[in-house]
Amino acid sequence: MNEAVMELRNETDSPDETTLRRVLGSGYAVYERMLAYFADKGLTHEWRYYHDGKAWLCKVQKGTRTMVWMSAWRGYIQATVYILEKHREAVYSCGMSEACCRFVRDTPNVGRSKPCVFRGDDSFAMDDFRAVVEFKMAHK
Repeated sequence: MNEAVMELRNETDSPDETTLRRVLGSGYAVYERMLAYFADKGLTHEWRYYHDGKAWLCKVQKGTRTMVWMSAWRGYIQATVYILEKHREAVYSCGMSEACCRFVRDTPNVGRSKPCVFRGDDSFAMDDFRAVVEFKMAHK
């Protein structure tokens, strides 16, 4: 298995379709499925270079509210949904699989939020991802 390498670290390498296809490889198909899902739910997305993290990140929003953060890794797209502390326990009954629940429980908190991290590659669990995103959209 390849070592996890975050890509798109150079500010001048904007994440256009050609660049993303090269970086994500087979994970590009998952990225396209995610974009179609976002469009269906009325979510917008925008790639932007963040100087604090020295990388291009894609912010997915519903209005002004951030739903998902995505980053490009060698061979896959990584999508993270941050769940507020007050909803941390409720997220486990949002309809995601037991395996996904275990993975999320075992992921360390980031500040007062619980990150739900999804690796968008050939093993991507779209149903789990949808369940968490829809939970986030329903809970402020």
